[in-house]
Amino acid sequence: MATQRRTMERPTLAFGAIARYVTRHAGATLALVILAGAGASTTLAAPAAVAAASKPWVYQSTDHGYHLTLPSDRWRQSAGKPSGSDAFFLHATPVMQASVMLVKHQQSADDLAKAAERARTLLEGSPQRRATAKIRNGTNAAGNRYYYFTALDPGAAGEQVFIGNSFTWNPRTHVLVAVLFEGLQKAQSEADRAAELAMFEKASDAICLSVE
Repeated sequence: MATQRRTMERPTLAFGAIARYVTRHAGATLALVILAGAGASTTLAAPAAVAAASKPWVYQSTDHGYHLTLPSDRWRQSAGKPSGSDAFFLHATPVMQASVMLVKHQQSADDLAKAAERARTLLEGSPQRRATAKIRNGTNAAGNRYYYFTALDPGAAGEQVFIGNSFTWNPRTHVLVAVLFEGLQKAQSEADRAAELAMFEKASDAICLSVE
């Protein structure tokens, strides 16, 4: 798969903030505002249409040497990004975004374990996150160790926000990469909401578990 860099030169960042997701790692506070279009409507594309448009592409970090895969060419790298993050990607419909929140060098397996413990503390801090959390840990296809969870979180205006958060440690380069995925649930019918959540989970898995 060829490495590509697709950039949205004018990211739509003038959106209303619906939630703030904060995590801590190695003493640094990382905050990402989840952005969504105020009053925007979401129409789910038919599965066949999504499949036809799906051309995965690889983002390669020139500064840190890691790379990750975006599952579709509907994903665009944003020229703007949250403070402190290394890379930021947007998907228009349904509303999704992913951010490489943290890249740290000279890390060990113990550092990965500490990051996982902080993530567990974050999950425990919210009854809804705790009730909807799915947690995985193991080794990805590239041989890197990871800790990964998904959960639902309420937005400021009552929207449901799907969150995926992974910490991936490369035992060969000793680099630790944290990726945060969010999807804003805007579908109205029960069937469309279920389909939307399934799309969020699939995209989150594809991005968060692809770090090499």
